[in-house]
Amino acid sequence: MPCGLNPSGMRNGKVRSHMKPIILLYHLPEGERLAKIKRALFPLGMKLRAVKKEEYLEPVGYLAGVKELVPCGEVYTGDDFEPIIKARDPRTVPEFVKLTNGKITQTAALAAINKTIDKDATIITAGGSLPSCMQRMWRTDKRGGYHAEYGYSCMGYEVAATLGVKFAEPDNEVYCVVGDSSFQMLHSEIMTIMQERKKVNILIFDNCGFGCINNLEMNHGIGSIATEFRYTDGKKPTGDLIPVDYAKIGEGYGLKTYTCKTIAELVAALEDAKKQEVACLFDLKVIPKTMTDGYESWWNVGIATTSEKESVRKACEGVMEGRRESRAY
Repeated sequence: MPCGLNPSGMRNGKVRSHMKPIILLYHLPEGERLAKIKRALFPLGMKLRAVKKEEYLEPVGYLAGVKELVPCGEVYTGDDFEPIIKARDPRTVPEFVKLTNGKITQTAALAAINKTIDKDATIITAGGSLPSCMQRMWRTDKRGGYHAEYGYSCMGYEVAATLGVKFAEPDNEVYCVVGDSSFQMLHSEIMTIMQERKKVNILIFDNCGFGCINNLEMNHGIGSIATEFRYTDGKKPTGDLIPVDYAKIGEGYGLKTYTCKTIAELVAALEDAKKQEVACLFDLKVIPKTMTDGYESWWNVGIATTSEKESVRKACEGVMEGRRESRAY
């Protein structure tokens, strides 16, 4: 199956230059059929890359050669670990690992979920960085197997949507991946899930904050302001990270719960959950700043045009440049 890609995007307020179009070939045909594909593409001057079976879960941009992207198998390596997202409070990653003992990266978690769940399962996502990761990484051959509210990034949509999809597909496993902030926005439909005795699977990616919004703050020169779950000093949340046991919230409703701090624990939990008849909740301790970086399209957000901070003024120049180069609709 061929996949065409013209990678472009924005990073730290700058619009990346376009790369040469490339064709990624999945399920590579052989013999005369492959020769015909090559002959057809030759006049177009496009690059051709055969995707190996073991690469199927890798982000499309990574396979196409986008330098900002890394393989989905990113793993925590200890004190020398460098997450994908560079703009961050230097305290956050080591503090999170020490506090939760969580050693799961977001990209590796999604790859493991994709590989472990049944082929006829449906997955739901909505707000935050997870849809951006899913758009690049998720692979399914099932029509309707990937369900995303991506237009308005509606935080809190995920749990309710999971119940709705389960009503539509009562015989299939249904999963949602939801950030801890989105889960806090709205998860009251868990009660309805229990009332209706629907077996769904809720995977909470706990990174102690609004990860996607924190990235936007940092990339626009503002710094980390109130988007990490930290204790306040009476004025600003600059204290230690606040740990939350989401598994206990699930237990309070009567769900089967799992706390996962490694990929091995996550895979084991997913396999065990397939045997359960009651709804399941997974509390994944996911290291902050381990989502995919950048966006294929430019994200136009509001920014101060007057500021005493040089970082904000510089980011504003990048935003204005992006607006000038954007196509008018």
